[in-house]
Amino acid sequence: MKWSWPGYDGLRHLADLDVPGRYLVVRTEWDGRPVYVHNVYAPVRPEERGAFYRQLPRDFEETSLHFVGGDFNLYLNSKLDSSNAVPDRNVGRGKVACVEWLTALRVVDVWRTQHPASRIFIRLSRQRQREWLVPLLSA
Repeated sequence: MKWSWPGYDGLRHLADLDVPGRYLVVRTEWDGRPVYVHNVYAPVRPEERGAFYRQLPRDFEETSLHFVGGDFNLYLNSKLDSSNAVPDRNVGRGKVACVEWLTALRVVDVWRTQHPASRIFIRLSRQRQREWLVPLLSA
């Protein structure tokens, strides 16, 4: 897929990095700098999450920027990202592998950085987790 947007040079889907139904990434350049947009839909089953995050790509140009969005199916902060007084421990399974992947991409949760103590949820479900509307942005 090729796409153009002012300031960006040709958006390309990196299909060889896909995890079918779970992960895809596109690449473009912004003023000559590599930019990657990652879309994640992590497994719902807690026992599958760690392996899923460990298989995601980490080898990108040192100067690249990354935007990450999607459904991680876990809490990065169980006290703030859950409306439940006692969050389900299984929802946090895979968190270490997820954080290691995000760290490898040098991304931060921009929303959480700007709202360090806010508790907001766009939907309530069994898991009661915060959906990722605001993408994570590389530092």
